[in-house]
Amino acid sequence: MALPEVQIELYVNGKGPRYSFKSKLQGYDANRLDVETLLNKYKLNSLYAYSPSDGRGQRLLQHPRNGLSLVCYSGKPDSVIRLDSDPKTSVWKQSLLIVVVSLVIVLVILIFSDDADKPLWFKKLQHLGGGSIGWLVGFIIILISQITGWPRSKFQNAHTPQLDQVK
Repeated sequence: MALPEVQIELYVNGKGPRYSFKSKLQGYDANRLDVETLLNKYKLNSLYAYSPSDGRGQRLLQHPRNGLSLVCYSGKPDSVIRLDSDPKTSVWKQSLLIVVVSLVIVLVILIFSDDADKPLWFKKLQHLGGGSIGWLVGFIIILISQITGWPRSKFQNAHTPQLDQVK
């Protein structure tokens, strides 16, 4: 018995389709996607059902033992499965975020320490910026938001329902 094949269109953060390929359905009844292989092959963090008109849907969960999807699919030859995904964050991005957070903690400790305990270079830097903490806090917020992409990812995944046009 040949395993049925389905066409998969893989979107990344709602953009794409980035990848379009055929995949065989797996499992006892040959009606499940191999989610674990897809996640590893394309270096993804998670998969979601996707519709170009409605956007991202429910998350595609995998069975813990065999890595197959918990959702069944029909094996019709003309089936197209659209999936949206979140890519894995790179090691460089994570390590840079750890370094920035560590520097922020050190600077906050220096700001709130006594003047006698502060090093000379920090005293000069503090007078250069006008001595206000606001500059430092603003710089830290801008730096962290640029590294993590926090505002963009929050507004990018917001779903705005489309109204049906009445004829």
